[in-house]
Amino acid sequence: MGRHGERNGWIDPREFLDTEITDADLKRYSLILIGGPEANRVTAKFASKVPLRITATSVRIDGQEFKTRDAAVQLIYPSPANAERYVWIFAGTSPGGMYFTEPNPMRVLQWDYVVLDGHAAAFKQAVSPEDLRLVSGTFDYNWRLASALQVPGDAAARAKSYQLKRPDPNLKIDPKVLASYVGRYQIAGGPVVEVILEDGKLIPLDVAPGDRILFGKYSGSDIKLDGQEYLIMREDEILGIITRAGAAAVGKKGK
Repeated sequence: MGRHGERNGWIDPREFLDTEITDADLKRYSLILIGGPEANRVTAKFASKVPLRITATSVRIDGQEFKTRDAAVQLIYPSPANAERYVWIFAGTSPGGMYFTEPNPMRVLQWDYVVLDGHAAAFKQAVSPEDLRLVSGTFDYNWRLASALQVPGDAAARAKSYQLKRPDPNLKIDPKVLASYVGRYQIAGGPVVEVILEDGKLIPLDVAPGDRILFGKYSGSDIKLDGQEYLIMREDEILGIITRAGAAAVGKKGK
């Protein structure tokens, strides 16, 4: 799939399947290409004219190799289809590496290329994003790699940081662990939040017992139970909260 957007501006992206985009569209637009040559036909078509090579154990940019596993690479380069347009490639050395890409047209980096592998700052660790990447760099005026325009990651900072991993889609959390988080919480300087367990998921409620709420005239359903009348409604039918119930204590309510 490709998404177009001008490098120095923003328009609503137009989406194409990599199997359906035409040669005319390739020439007309700047493109955001999701996936490397093995996953995206447009990236594969441009591969011989873009200085990027990716294997399971390395990323090579204009001849310089960066040894890494489960890493992502983001690279912007003049489009081989039209020198007045650009391609912005988001690829990974593996599915786990692809997890670290950020294909967001609204977050344009100051660098022409970055290689990152999920390192994140440890608690109270004062580091920059560049310190934690493998490399960040800008091409020269001829769109060639130049070491003077390159910022390698800081090995010491990376060693002290922690490394994120792609979430396991098959991960199962013990229901007893989830149940231990059910309760009411007082957010410091904020409202009381009630957390419930529903269908194996922890869900924070926008309203809590004792809140005074505002709702529409025809919202909810009237029922009578044991002689008592009740109005039942979905949370998304609530128009607003007039006053919040007070919190009994800071932190989780005891069982």
